[in-house]
Amino acid sequence: MSKTQKEQVARLIGQAGQAVQAGRIADADAFLRRAVKLAPKDAAIWCNLGMVSAMSRRHIDAIGQFGKALALSPDLGAAHVNLARVLFEVERYVEAEKHARRALALAPNGPVELKMLADVAVRRGRTTEGAHLLNRALAIRPDWVDALNSLASVHRLEGRPHRAVELYGRCLAIKPLESAARNLVLTHYYDTASTPQSLAAAVAGWVKLHAHLAPLPAPANDRDPDRRLKIGYVSADLRNHPVAGNIEDVLAAHDRQTFEIFVYSLTAGADQVTQRLAGKVDHWRQAAGVSDAVLARQIRDDGIDILIILAGWTGDNRLRLAALKPAPLQVSWHDFGTSGLAGMDGWITDAVIHPPGQTGEEFGEELLRLPCFYYEPRPESAPEVAVPPCLTGQPVTFGSFNHPVKMTDASLALWAETMQAVPGSRLLLKYRDQFGETGLKERYVERFGALGIGPERLLFRGDTQSEADHLAAYAHVDIGLDPFPFNGSTTTWQALYMGVPVVTLAGSRFVGRVGLSLLTALGLPELAATTPADFVKIAVELAADPGRLRDLRAGMRARIDSSPLVDAAGYTRALEAVLRDFWRRRWCQA
Repeated sequence: MSKTQKEQVARLIGQAGQAVQAGRIADADAFLRRAVKLAPKDAAIWCNLGMVSAMSRRHIDAIGQFGKALALSPDLGAAHVNLARVLFEVERYVEAEKHARRALALAPNGPVELKMLADVAVRRGRTTEGAHLLNRALAIRPDWVDALNSLASVHRLEGRPHRAVELYGRCLAIKPLESAARNLVLTHYYDTASTPQSLAAAVAGWVKLHAHLAPLPAPANDRDPDRRLKIGYVSADLRNHPVAGNIEDVLAAHDRQTFEIFVYSLTAGADQVTQRLAGKVDHWRQAAGVSDAVLARQIRDDGIDILIILAGWTGDNRLRLAALKPAPLQVSWHDFGTSGLAGMDGWITDAVIHPPGQTGEEFGEELLRLPCFYYEPRPESAPEVAVPPCLTGQPVTFGSFNHPVKMTDASLALWAETMQAVPGSRLLLKYRDQFGETGLKERYVERFGALGIGPERLLFRGDTQSEADHLAAYAHVDIGLDPFPFNGSTTTWQALYMGVPVVTLAGSRFVGRVGLSLLTALGLPELAATTPADFVKIAVELAADPGRLRDLRAGMRARIDSSPLVDAAGYTRALEAVLRDFWRRRWCQA
């Protein structure tokens, strides 16, 4: 390479850095692509290009670019740690851990490297290891908010929401980190000590971070109440994910004569589900990596009438988009609670989750009640329903396949009390492959031991790879136990589909009443308790009645077939009716 070319490469790298600082990621990408053409064997440029691709949520490009960097320079630590991050984000955790460990070997005291390996360890269920690594990182950088945020999340995962709240608060006192503010809100939903006032304060704190987001000029959408409406869905979960499962058949069932369907996909790691979904709507807009302002302008230019933001509080979803008011009406669906945003007009729910006149939540949105909140797809790979294990000579086996973050101290205490009331009973715990990790199993043996339940009464499953294997594991469960104050939803549905009755404790918030909603839709509201004592009583009576367990199991699929939970057409018509009425009242008559 000539001196002139070297100078040009250096200049392009400098321009790329300036572009990143200014938030002009597309320009940075263009500069680096020009640089790498001039210096194709420069590993650092390939690494920088991978980082820019990752910023744009182009994960496949980033993985390839980091791979090229490592082919040229196998010990380039920055490439290992950044590749680990991208692999982590697309849920390729085994590969992510390999590169995270190599990065840490190259920089044993690197805070970024320590945190990267910690994040992987935590996601794989090794929270004790993760906490140790994060504490090492914080010993080097005490006020590093990203590490504090992750450590707080470890405490939340381990059932210590009070400690998590403290650490999120410490993090926010140092720097107003958006993810920490959002995590603080979410933690309140897992905390039995959370009050309406403390939750409202956490939501207000998150909203304050977005006070700078000024809404677009008022839209001029035609106020004809009966015209064909443009409905826009925004989600980062349009892949193999429960939210995608909840909406796929609904998207396909929309009446195209009266509704035109747009999807704004924030999904970075597309899969076969993504491809299927894209073929079931009128317009598919890829928006991963697109700024809020650009996305809002796209939505406005498309003339969307009602924008539905899915699961906005979670993951890479963008609840804050509602603050920009890109559509006349904005609606929240499949989310945990109120957005707190003035720009969010409606919140989809049902009369069981939010009983008229009896709702125990604070919110500013109008409640849009469906006949039944959930539509659930039948699992395609589900095996036949098995007989209850207690009828095959085994002890009564309770079970929960929920995320460990939902297994709060209060949940475990209630489950232990239930087990004490059913001598010899066992508890099977499973969540993906996480309970295959020795550290996680040891932690639960310790937690239950403190509650008087010995290790011989605990069963762990972490070896199921396919959905069919996962569902087959329910054959080993007699009675499902729902966590609280944050109920299961997909896990409850899967248990019920496999014939397993689930006992739930209904709370006062949305997240604590979804179990009741599912059971009510199946004509089984008697399995929902209103007090902890009722929870134990219901579970104990079920355990003492193997005949009822047999009948419930044998008849569950028939219940499901006749319920609104699997009626995609009926569910979609009800949703459309709610949206049409909302449109007429809130826009056409405004």
